[in-house]
Amino acid sequence: MTFGLGCGLAGLSGGLLGATAMAYPFMGQAIAIKAFAVIIRGGLGSVPGAILGGMALGLVEAIAGGLLSTEYKDLFSYTVIISVLLFRPSGLVSARQ
Repeated sequence: MTFGLGCGLAGLSGGLLGATAMAYPFMGQAIAIKAFAVIIRGGLGSVPGAILGGMALGLVEAIAGGLLSTEYKDLFSYTVIISVLLFRPSGLVSARQ
């Protein structure tokens, strides 16, 4: 059920993004990397962790873009990913097994 819902939402977002932007082979790469960052931060298989990871990503990028240049927001995002992987490899909220 979750896999089907995820595929449906990915198809819908791809259709909406493709209708408003020029299509090229790597057009979703930046979005996919940010989604991977959210999953790593939140913990694999943890929905509350994914929500927390997404909010943390948005907050870090907004603060970094506001205090410094918007060119550095991705740098701070990846720095947080590396720090989470170093100190909490299971993610901020690990899924219960």
